[in-house]
Amino acid sequence: MLKKGCRDFVTIVTAQLADGRLVILGVLPDRQKDSMVEFLRTIPESLTQTIQTACCDMWESYTEAVREELKNVRIVIDRFHVAKSYHAAADSLRKQELKRLRSVLTEEEYQQLKGSIWAFRKKTVS
Repeated sequence: MLKKGCRDFVTIVTAQLADGRLVILGVLPDRQKDSMVEFLRTIPESLTQTIQTACCDMWESYTEAVREELKNVRIVIDRFHVAKSYHAAADSLRKQELKRLRSVLTEEEYQQLKGSIWAFRKKTVS
């Protein structure tokens, strides 16, 4: 059983078929590179030749395993993790800039600016 906040992970390997259906190819016991390499080696050569893209999170073990075992496959980072990383970097920059501006602006100017920058951080509904 997996619980939020625990460090016990499994890896679920999926594929999207030509008709758009998503299928589970395997459930690996952990997030280790060796487990991913072992799984990738079970894929018949005739099928590995058809794999064009591997989508994964930014876990280095996954990308290394794919690079080693599926040499001609393009690796794409999933959009959730790209967005998460982008928002973290943008928020860090926003905080840095507010700190810098606090030292160069008057209190009145800073208060006006502080409210307008909040819109930058606000999450949008998609």
